[in-house]
Amino acid sequence: MAPGTHGHAGSSSSGHGQHHDQAGKHGQADSHDDRGNVHGGGSGLDVSPDVVPALRSSFFDAMTKIDRQIELAGGDLRQSSWAQDPISQDAAEIFNNHSVNPDGSALDMLRAYRSELEAAVSALDAISNQYEAMEQDNSVTVGQQPGGEA
Repeated sequence: MAPGTHGHAGSSSSGHGQHHDQAGKHGQADSHDDRGNVHGGGSGLDVSPDVVPALRSSFFDAMTKIDRQIELAGGDLRQSSWAQDPISQDAAEIFNNHSVNPDGSALDMLRAYRSELEAAVSALDAISNQYEAMEQDNSVTVGQQPGGEA
């Protein structure tokens, strides 16, 4: 097994299993990982418990900023033709197609980005919940062992 691949052939990572998975699949324990980090079913992002709150906060803050940009763009970007001639009508139509109209506009891209941020926040919430459950399970297990704290 090559160093840094955690048993995954073809990985070009340099040490910490930097293979990524889509949001929402993170948080499953990975038997290939000997550091105790949470993996997404063997192919997720390594996330240490101490960084989850900061990551979630960063993604949530970005999502809030994008929400504001979407709100502003929704009302302020659409343009009507500046003069009622064919050239300004065409220019306004082209501008609106690129900025706010559906199917690939800048506003659609902002909405898609916001959706990805929301998925990341949800995935981090799930990871946090899993860490809390594992900590509770570990506390109960330690407390039940002879000489363990109750």
